[in-house]
Amino acid sequence: MNLFSIVAEDSPDILARITNHITGKGIEIKSIASGPAEKRGMVRITLVTEISIESASVLKNSLEQLISVISVKPLCSKSFVARQFAILKVKLFSGEYHNAMEVVKSFGGRIVKKGKDLIIIELIDEAAKIQSVINTLNSFGVVESAQSGIVAI
Repeated sequence: MNLFSIVAEDSPDILARITNHITGKGIEIKSIASGPAEKRGMVRITLVTEISIESASVLKNSLEQLISVISVKPLCSKSFVARQFAILKVKLFSGEYHNAMEVVKSFGGRIVKKGKDLIIIELIDEAAKIQSVINTLNSFGVVESAQSGIVAI
């Protein structure tokens, strides 16, 4: 897995230009997240791909050539923190609430809404841990899930 932190001038088409550039090279984007950077008028894009080290270097260099791209920083495994956000809607049958609550708490999540026969859970963690929570909660019945792209710094 290759993570890149891209800083670019904020414009309506910057994300489209970057994604078109990458997919035009036949590279699959596994995750992409975009938001304001620390400087006004700039955007930070976190991009995840699964390509070779050589291809990652070529991609970095080609992204740096795009107009409006200020910097492209490959993130090495020991020099960054990456997180993903997920919201899950889980169906519960009578008497399952406390068991589900224990699972959620054991993974550091929180229940943000409780209904008669379902709960909505919020999770912020590494992508693999979120997938573990989903796998565990499937035994209760995950009705819906929504996940953000990975953000990293």
